[in-house]
Amino acid sequence: MPKPKDTTQITVRLSAKLFETFDEAIERAFLRRDVWLAHILKEESRLIGEELKGLRNSTAARKFIEGQLNERERKALTLTLPADVVSALKVLCDEHGLVRDALFNRLVFMLCRSPLEWAELTGVPGEAVLMAAGKPAEPGPQMIEFTPWLGYSDVVSSTPVALASQELRDPFALHRHVLHFLADDFPMDEKDRSEWQQQSLWKMSLVRPFNGPLRTNLAFLELYLPDELVPGTEAWTKNQADAERLLRTLGGI
Repeated sequence: MPKPKDTTQITVRLSAKLFETFDEAIERAFLRRDVWLAHILKEESRLIGEELKGLRNSTAARKFIEGQLNERERKALTLTLPADVVSALKVLCDEHGLVRDALFNRLVFMLCRSPLEWAELTGVPGEAVLMAAGKPAEPGPQMIEFTPWLGYSDVVSSTPVALASQELRDPFALHRHVLHFLADDFPMDEKDRSEWQQQSLWKMSLVRPFNGPLRTNLAFLELYLPDELVPGTEAWTKNQADAERLLRTLGGI
């Protein structure tokens, strides 16, 4: 069957482990992979552009991200997407200096991890996820295997197809709900709240999670990486020197 003229075929390279996990998940869910990804990319490309407004990877950051990708065993994923989606992706990557393969690895990684796993990797308090998702205050019967921040009435009054459709239309709705909850309602000191108010889904770092250790090996999943997190840059050297100076100061207390 000939390819429609309004579509474009692209090939991206995913971490082999991510590729296999994603392939299995798509098969289990009976999904039309390319159609679903096209829908997600159309909306998320716009949101990524908004989140990264004014930010652009340096040449050093791009090379570092590409180097981390190249260190991994990867598999090629060929997708047939609407031409306007592919065009929007190109504009996004050009404007912000993104590595397209890193974007797809991050997207698939997010699609294949639960909100609690995402929270652990980004430094989001697990309790914030549970509270934002409507965890019952008292022990009692709980329904499982559905998006828990949907109210009980939503679940019992919707068809299985409608519930599945809602999840598939916006797979990151709960993640964003959690970030809004952290910024506005989760109990924490105001300094931490101020920092969470500056976070957003795609700008959040896996290399340097909130109050977490440095993990440069996860740079292959980063969309934007500031130079202070790129080994060998002037900003990295200064950041390391400042950290060592602080440790020496604290050691003298």
